[in-house]
Amino acid sequence: NSKIPINSSSTAHPHATPQSTTLKKIVEALLLMSKKDVFRIVNRATDGTLRITDFPNPDSLLLLHTQIGVEDSSTDLALRGMPVFRGLIGPIPEGRNIVRYETPEVFEAITKEWSSTKVKRRRRRAIPAGELDAEPQGAENSVELRESVTVG
Repeated sequence: NSKIPINSSSTAHPHATPQSTTLKKIVEALLLMSKKDVFRIVNRATDGTLRITDFPNPDSLLLLHTQIGVEDSSTDLALRGMPVFRGLIGPIPEGRNIVRYETPEVFEAITKEWSSTKVKRRRRRAIPAGELDAEPQGAENSVELRESVTVG
């Protein structure tokens, strides 16, 4: 049984309740267990381009966004226990060590773009009707090969 150290020296927020402090400690402990160490926020800049901001830990995000819960149902086990923030979609896995959060506008735009992307399908060469009845190339050699192989 290994114990996960929790930094108790951090000063609590003046409006923090015992429940929110406990929740924060649980999140910190779960984050120590996960391998995700970059927290990425994707939103729109004023000129319409995507703005990506990376944070080294969820504490910096807690200064900007309100945590409303903890992810507990993701099929990606590394995301379980990650914080859920008001006004952001996520956590979403991105690579091995990145947790991504998106604004609803960005999430909707990227989802529409992804769903409208057409996958290039490989075309199969149509076989002319005359070639269907013919022997496959190399069929005459396969008979010779079967005759020349001896099992002993």
